[in-house]
Amino acid sequence: MRGLDPVTLDVVSQHAPAGEALLELTSLPHTFSHSQLRTYTECPLQYAFQKVYRIPSAETPGYFEFGHVIHHAFEVYARSRREAVAAGLPPPGYEALRQAFEEAWHPRNFADEHAARHYAERAEPALQRFYDREVANLAEAVGFEVGFTLQIPGEKDEPRVLMYGIIDRIDRHPDGTIEITDYKTGRAKNQADVDADDQLSAYALAMASGAVLDPETKRPLPAASKLTLYFTERDLALSTTRTAEQLAEFRQSVLDKARRIRGGDFTATPDMWRCGRCEYRLICPSRYGADRAN
Repeated sequence: MRGLDPVTLDVVSQHAPAGEALLELTSLPHTFSHSQLRTYTECPLQYAFQKVYRIPSAETPGYFEFGHVIHHAFEVYARSRREAVAAGLPPPGYEALRQAFEEAWHPRNFADEHAARHYAERAEPALQRFYDREVANLAEAVGFEVGFTLQIPGEKDEPRVLMYGIIDRIDRHPDGTIEITDYKTGRAKNQADVDADDQLSAYALAMASGAVLDPETKRPLPAASKLTLYFTERDLALSTTRTAEQLAEFRQSVLDKARRIRGGDFTATPDMWRCGRCEYRLICPSRYGADRAN
């Protein structure tokens, strides 16, 4: 009716029926993740670029690289500390944590050497604070980088939704309760944001559904009593919980988003701030400020 090819980037970005036609030519991933659904919520077209068109991104921001290395150092140190304690040996000192960071720190995605050095200097206080916190922690580390796949039954004749994720850390406290911790670099959130954080909701739902297995026993872990985001550079740990009602609401939101994705709704939602940071801004026909006349 509009004289447009139904699978061009331009029409897919503006009209959901074109996205449905696109899915007749390709397929969606078999599973969803929190980050994928967050991307879809912010801009469905960006999700399509990543997961439907499968266009690789040429950009990896330096702060992502920094965060990955910090995560790696924390995990390496916490594992070695747990193993030493289990073997009756003295726990490793701060030098072991610093060494884990330095061995993994090979900056490639920064604008210049000065930017890379700036991030390396930011690591020192974050590492020291994590070490101090770890020494004082009385909980038992159950697992690190624990993966899961959660099966969410669809409504009526809809197919189930498979949602996967990786939990940074799971601890068991002396009273037997379970705490999930996710490490965050960069700007800290406030308590209200943590209380509404969808990533924590996804982890809590997976735990409550028995989808997260104990790495040692391979049996489902109990539901988490505490959900924590640890903001590494501020040494700030903000904790929250999820009620059964909140988990049911989150479960429904996942089903609703999956239904839209499977229906081919990839209409763009241009935004000045998001479009300016999007790795697909150079090819997106619906980016903020694009000349629609062309």
